[in-house]
Amino acid sequence: MMDDALRKRLAALRATAFGRGTTEAEAMAAAARMAQIMREYDLSDDDIEFEEAEAPLKTKRPTNRTALIGVIAVCTNCAATLRSDWSPCVIYLGKTPGPEIATYLTVVCDRAIDRAVAEFKATPEYKRRRTVSTRRQAVQDFTVGIVARLNKRLGEMFGASIDDDARAEAVRVRDQRMPGTGKVSLPERKVRFGDAADAGLAAGRNVQLAQGVNGGRAIGLIGRQ
Repeated sequence: MMDDALRKRLAALRATAFGRGTTEAEAMAAAARMAQIMREYDLSDDDIEFEEAEAPLKTKRPTNRTALIGVIAVCTNCAATLRSDWSPCVIYLGKTPGPEIATYLTVVCDRAIDRAVAEFKATPEYKRRRTVSTRRQAVQDFTVGIVARLNKRLGEMFGASIDDDARAEAVRVRDQRMPGTGKVSLPERKVRFGDAADAGLAAGRNVQLAQGVNGGRAIGLIGRQ
């Protein structure tokens, strides 16, 4: 990955080279400087156009929450990679502002699920479960419900900006930068307590998703030129 200083420098040059109001001489000078830096650091257009951003994960293994990552990646036209080492995280790769929005959504959804689970544990639906295993199952079913609701809301929220071609380009670049990336198998868990899952669905309606995405305004075309 490029360091932030170099990325900002190239972004400023690109803005000058292709920006409106720039004179022909200024554009040519900026483009020439970009080309010089790219040669110096052995960078390609993909290195400049496609950025990466990380969001922390709680566990190394896939959970019921992991399904959110794939949906967030699609909605932001990014490719996602799970890193399961000493500091597990998801890496989103795509064109700006896709990766930044994806990491924001991942953190927001994760925190919202934590809060909702804590609130669920104070309800009669949870407390009437008498064993550790049934209470654990109730939490899992609740999580299945809230994740399903969030996935649906994300699809509705970003539907107009989803671009299969842009995401395919992100996947291509991701596979070049991170060879050997494989698919993640999600856990298969059947819902046992429907009331718990319904409670999760209801909780998912109350999560504020758009506040940090474009100021809550309509979503633009992420990752497109």
